[in-house]
Amino acid sequence: MPLKRLSLLATSLFLVACQPETDSQAEAQPDTPAEREITWSDELTQPASLIHHLPDDTVAYVRVPSVAALYAAPKDNGMGQLLESDANEQALKQLFSGTRTELEGMGAAASVANLVLERLRSPLEIAVSIPEGASFTAARVQATARLDFDSQEAFQEQIAQWVATQSAVRLNKPLTSDAPGMLALGPVPAYYQYNPDNRRLTLVAGFSASADALSQIGQTANDTHPALTRQATMEASGYGLYTWVSAAKLLPMAQPFMGQSQLAQLKQLGLDRTDEVALSLGTAQGRGRLSVYADGTGGPIWDLTLPAAAPTSVTTHGRPDVLGVFSMPNYEWVTTVAQLAGTDLTKWDAELAEYDMTVQSIVDAFSGRVTTVYDELGTYSILEATQPNPLADLVAKLSASELLSVTEHDYNGTTLMRWRVPTEQWMPQQEPEFALFTRGQSIQTWVMREGDNWVFAGVPQVLMARVDLGSEFEVQPWLAATGDAGRSMMVLSHSDDVVRKNYHYYLMGMQMLSDAVNADVNMMAFPPAHQRAWPETSTVSAAVDYQDQAIRLEFGYENHPIELVQASPMAGVAMVGILSAVAIPAYQDYVERAEALSD
Repeated sequence: MPLKRLSLLATSLFLVACQPETDSQAEAQPDTPAEREITWSDELTQPASLIHHLPDDTVAYVRVPSVAALYAAPKDNGMGQLLESDANEQALKQLFSGTRTELEGMGAAASVANLVLERLRSPLEIAVSIPEGASFTAARVQATARLDFDSQEAFQEQIAQWVATQSAVRLNKPLTSDAPGMLALGPVPAYYQYNPDNRRLTLVAGFSASADALSQIGQTANDTHPALTRQATMEASGYGLYTWVSAAKLLPMAQPFMGQSQLAQLKQLGLDRTDEVALSLGTAQGRGRLSVYADGTGGPIWDLTLPAAAPTSVTTHGRPDVLGVFSMPNYEWVTTVAQLAGTDLTKWDAELAEYDMTVQSIVDAFSGRVTTVYDELGTYSILEATQPNPLADLVAKLSASELLSVTEHDYNGTTLMRWRVPTEQWMPQQEPEFALFTRGQSIQTWVMREGDNWVFAGVPQVLMARVDLGSEFEVQPWLAATGDAGRSMMVLSHSDDVVRKNYHYYLMGMQMLSDAVNADVNMMAFPPAHQRAWPETSTVSAAVDYQDQAIRLEFGYENHPIELVQASPMAGVAMVGILSAVAIPAYQDYVERAEALSD
C-alpha cells in the first residue's frame, strides 16, 4: 500500500511539476507580455545560494532542484502569466500540507520521501573541494539546503529516522542548540547544523572536516568561480538542475586509475585536455533549456571546432514553422581534418586540375551557412556564402566541363536557374537498358540569387512564390530572442497554443494530486486562460554549438521538454499514458480499501 501511494504521488508530481522556471532577468520573447515582478511566499521556495560562495579549490558542484521549486518558483514566461494567482499559491500550500499528512506513519521510506518531496524548499547544493596538489583523499564536501522544519529537534528526529535505515551511516553525536551534530559516513566524518531561523541545513564531510570548517560555509562570496559564471548561460534561475566539473583538475588525478588503452584513446582525441564539463536542466535567456557543455585546449576534438557564425541575413515569408541551420566549414578547417586523417589534398588537386578546379575552390564555394526553411511558401534552403563569387565561378567551370547542366528562366524579372547533374553519362555504354532509369535519377535543384545569398528549392514554384509574396520576416531577431543565434547546427520550430495546453495539463495534474493527498483544492478559483495575458506562439529547438574550442548540445523549450510531443498529434497518446500511470495505481488502491472494509 505505501509503495503504491508513493508511486501515485510521484507520478502526479511529475505531471503537475514539469514546469521549469525561467530566469526573471532574461530577455522577453516575441509575443510575450512585458516582464513584471512576480512574488511568492518565502516559505514556498528559495533559489540556490552556495554557488555564490564556492571556495576557489572547488572541483565539482551539483544542484538538485526541489519539488517545491518545480511547482512554485517564479516563472517569467507564459506559464508565469497564468499561474501568478492567489488560487495557485493557496493550492500549492494545501498540496504540501496534504502530502505531509498522507506520508505520516508510512515508515522510513515515506519519511525520506516526505523530506525530498515536501520539506525540501530550495535546491540541494553539493560542492567538492580538493586543495591544489592534493589527492582524492583530501576532498572535502560541502552541502546546504533549505528544509521546512521549525526546530532543531524536529530536524534531528528526521535525521535519526534516516540513519536507522542506513547500514553504512552512524550517528556519533546528535545536533544540539550548543553544538553541531556528527555523522560517520563509513570511515568519513561529517558535521551538520540546522538553523531554524532561516531553516538552512549545512553539512561538511571529509577526513579534514571539522566544526570550524562547517561554520565557514557560505561566509565568503566568490562571484568569479567558473561554476557560477558558466551557469549564467545554462541554468541562470538558481532553481533547476545544474552540475559543473573541473575536468582540468580531476582528470590528472583519475589517470593513474585508468587502463593504458583507455588513457591512450583519451589522449588521441584530446579529451585528456578537457577543462570544464557541465550539465543543466532549467532556464536561461528566458527559456527552458536542457544543456550539456564541455570545453578544452588542444587536441583534435577541440582544434576542429567550426568558425564562429556571423549574424544571419536570412528572411522568410512569415515566421517559419521549421528552421534548420548548418555551418559549412572553411578551407582551413578542411586542411586541419586532412592532416589529422593523413590525407594528401595535393593529390586531389591534381585530379581536379583537368577541370580547372581545386579542393579550395570547391570548399570556398560552399563555406558559410545553410539555412533550411519550411514556411508558407514550402521548403527551401538559403546559402549565406562567406564569399559569394566562388560558387558562381564553380558553376561556370562545371557547366563548361559538362559536369553540370544549367538552364535559365525569367520569372517576373528574376532569373531562376535549373542545375542538373547528368548522371546518365556515368553509366557504362554496354548497359543502355538502364539509360531511361538513370536519366530519371539525375541530381537537380532550382536556384535564384538574392544579393549575396543563394536560394535553393526542389521545384521552381517555391521560388516563384517567394518572388511574388516576398520575405519580410527577419530570422536574426527571432533567433536572438530565443537564445539560438549563431549556432553551428540547429533545428527550431514554433507552434501555437502550447502554453494554454500546458496550463490545462497543469490543472489536470493539480486535480489528480489533490485527490491523492486528500487536499481540498478549489479548482474554480483558477482563472480561465483567456483572462490572462499569455503568448500563443511557443518555440522548441535542438542545437549543437561547436565553436571556440567548446561543444554544447542543447534542447530549448518554453515550459518543459515534452512540448514537441505535446504540440503534435501524439499529444493525446502521451497524455493517455500519463493519466493511466496515475489512475491505475489509484484504482488498485481503492479496490484494496474496499475489500478490506468488506471483510
